Amino acid sequence: MEKDFNLEWHEIKKENSREMLPLFLLLNPIYVEIFLPVMKPYSYIWDPSLANIENESPEKQAAAEERVNSEISEELRVGWIGIINRLYDALQNGVVRTAYLVIAKDLEQNIIGFCLFKEIDVKHHLTVRITKFIEGSLDLINSDFNVHDTIYVSDLGIRPGIQKKGLGKTLLFSIFEYCPSIKKMYLDTSPHELNKKTLGFYDHLGFKRLIRGHFIDEGEGFYGRDKIVYFYQRP
Repeated sequence: MEKDFNLEWHEIKKENSREMLPLFLLLNPIYVEIFLPVMKPYSYIWDPSLANIENESPEKQAAAEERVNSEISEELRVGWIGIINRLYDALQNGVVRTAYLVIAKDLEQNIIGFCLFKEIDVKHHLTVRITKFIEGSLDLINSDFNVHDTIYVSDLGIRPGIQKKGLGKTLLFSIFEYCPSIKKMYLDTSPHELNKKTLGFYDHLGFKRLIRGHFIDEGEGFYGRDKIVYFYQRP
């Protein structure tokens, strides 16, 4: 897989954050394509009108599928704009010191994946987002914002058909080469049964589960409320 793609890095600071807008907008359809299959099963579980759709006619099933795809696609498009706006605001007020965007492109220069990292005060970030602890506590967070050795993974996505080939691992761990000072990595993800492949992915890479809790919804819907915080220590 390593011969089939290249990595493109972008360092985002307060001073150049507006200049990054065209690139972020270019990623919007990729974001939708990646996360539509992830989000769709939740709709079929939590939308009462879809509870027994498998018993309906093929025509009704097709219409329901089209509606779900359309609704989630729009939600994801709006959600990505929300991510961009929150990042911009956080850079302006110093909550995010620096962000790093790494984009993977195939040999034809098509975008096949990306990862967005943020240099933040991890304890503060979790303090303002977690409303209830189910497992663990902030005492498990060993991070000093002034040391510049910690990064938070905001978003990681690989296009369907490219997954399970090592690209996700490469994107995540590439931050250690691009920023040699980084020693610790944190992220959060849903503990829902529908997300078990993602959980298994992080477990397999050696991430440790530190905290489980209820998070403030940042435009992520049900998918974003109950989360597990993972931690990775660079060897």
